[in-house]
Amino acid sequence: RRVLFRSAARPPSPQAAVAAPSIGAASMEEGMSQLSIPGATTRMDGGVVRIELPADALFEPGTASLLPSGTALLSQAASEVQRTFTGQFVGIEGHTDTEPLQNATWASPHQFSLARASAVFEFLTSRTALDKGQVFVVAHGPNHPVVSNATSAGRARNRRVELVVYPDRAGTGDREAGDPAGAGGG
Repeated sequence: RRVLFRSAARPPSPQAAVAAPSIGAASMEEGMSQLSIPGATTRMDGGVVRIELPADALFEPGTASLLPSGTALLSQAASEVQRTFTGQFVGIEGHTDTEPLQNATWASPHQFSLARASAVFEFLTSRTALDKGQVFVVAHGPNHPVVSNATSAGRARNRRVELVVYPDRAGTGDREAGDPAGAGGG
């Protein structure tokens, strides 16, 4: 399987953005107002739409294993994104709080946030209409909290996965069906 990992929160290639024009900020804001995802928080952040999904709603505590209710939330989120922002690039951003990890499975909070974002990537690209060519993964660890980590409620909010919808449209033909080896040539 081919998994695309990015170190910066932006669409994978300038060529794809040129080949498929982006939509305007007003359209992004209008689309955000049409999203209906119970349990998620949505907000505009510059020119992107952020859909904040609480880790506690997605994963078994301290793991990257999706809960059945988490897969239902992800299915609904993917359906809403596909309906409202068809073909847009979607970043899957993993975030943690600042507490030390209790599980020795991961060497760092970044690895933990990557494991969770990757679990979401695998689910979304194998069980929903989102295409692997439009979705990519970013691991932030504790680097981008949305609130202070000083309280347990703040730490819980900072443990999240965000689906970040970009104004740039993904190019076509990136599905693995177009890759006879199914491995991206590597």
